[in-house]
Amino acid sequence: MKDKVRLVRILALVCALALIGAACGDSGSSQQADDSEQQRSQTESPVIGGTNAQPGGTMRWASIGDVDYMDPGQAYTVTFFSYVARGTLRTLVSYPNTPNLEEQPATVPDLATELGKSNADNTQWTYTIKDGVKFGPAIGGKSIPGVTGEEITSEDIKYAVERLFIPSVGAGYATYYEDIEGVEEFKSGKADEISGIETPDPKTIVFNLSSPLGDWDYRMSMPATTPVPKDFASKFDQEKDSDYDSNVVASGPYYVDSYTPLEEVHMVRNEEWDPDTDDIREAYVDEIEWKQGFENSVCVEKVLSNDYDTAVDCEPEGPQLKEIVGSEDYSSRFFNLPIACTSYLFMNTTVEPFTDEKVRQAINYAVDKENQLKLLGGSFTGDVASSILPPGMDGHLPAADYNPFPTDGNAGDPEKAKETLKGTAAEGGWHEKILVVGDAAGAGPKQLESLRADLEAIGFDNLEIKELNYPD
Repeated sequence: MKDKVRLVRILALVCALALIGAACGDSGSSQQADDSEQQRSQTESPVIGGTNAQPGGTMRWASIGDVDYMDPGQAYTVTFFSYVARGTLRTLVSYPNTPNLEEQPATVPDLATELGKSNADNTQWTYTIKDGVKFGPAIGGKSIPGVTGEEITSEDIKYAVERLFIPSVGAGYATYYEDIEGVEEFKSGKADEISGIETPDPKTIVFNLSSPLGDWDYRMSMPATTPVPKDFASKFDQEKDSDYDSNVVASGPYYVDSYTPLEEVHMVRNEEWDPDTDDIREAYVDEIEWKQGFENSVCVEKVLSNDYDTAVDCEPEGPQLKEIVGSEDYSSRFFNLPIACTSYLFMNTTVEPFTDEKVRQAINYAVDKENQLKLLGGSFTGDVASSILPPGMDGHLPAADYNPFPTDGNAGDPEKAKETLKGTAAEGGWHEKILVVGDAAGAGPKQLESLRADLEAIGFDNLEIKELNYPD
């Protein structure tokens, strides 16, 4: 992992800005930008696979960046989840492969024969593993004796969860599984296994929880719970820094044949995968070639010119976006749908002046969110959000029902911000240095300058702007 930058006072733009909800992984549409409301209201995306889909061939992907890790216990990015894990790894539970947007958030069985069976108070969840699901090769196409071609068992799932709490793995979201009984004893070294995970037979796994959790199926859909063969992986996990990242064993329809970070990923068909055990993945193509390291506009052009089939993380902006949404030539290749993603600005709440809630509220009033959205491409690329949860996610509230920091046209209100700062250490402005960090690519630099203007308007006049290339 790359060293993290140590900061004293920091504002950082992540993707876009606080309270701007963007379609982070947009897949386009042929309609004009001012028709975006109609696009967002539709309930179906283009047909997945399609009635004329034929097996075979190679799919070519282009991208700006890379995944953070190949190890499912370490990775925690949408790119890995969507483009690597979905094709090469399986979990007890997953999500359906459906064009119906209303059905997409529902969990469905993957390795499991059915969704988890819980007891009356949701403190115990039981799963049964399907027959015939097997491990494939490891990264590089390596056939692992005693692993490749062998059936996946409950012990493989158990170890996948246990290794999240092994320091050498450094899992990014192990907290989702801390409610399993015995986790603390395992973490402290007092126990060699997590007592709350039972494997009464090779096909059955039982999770005993210390508190009721009704969303356990969702937690078991995360790539961190993909089966990991203990006898093979534990030797990597026993090192100071686990190198299972270079030796991940496939369980999905593809495996990673070769991987050069920030350059290329090559995935090929896993012959140990049995489509009769998989109701989710069609896996039409035989292999996937993924080239990385393009500039955003070049990445988009590579797809438009048919050099590549799919853009992983690059999106048309400015003139390219206008050309695409106004062109009949691209209408069948570009669609725009909302996804469960909220881009935001975060503040280091452990240092002044952001330790003060009133200061943080003032920033929310000060920022011209509408201009931030405009810089990203306008309403075609997303909506200004009024809460953390995006449309389509349970608990979302529209702006009409919840908007704690309203400003006229979402354009910011410096006077309201200054009023909110009264009585704080930042009343009248803040003159100590603040480091403002954002994306060096795409609209990032212009977004940073827009943010600078908003903050200077309320007296934050000592700003150091720093542009970083992901994932620095």
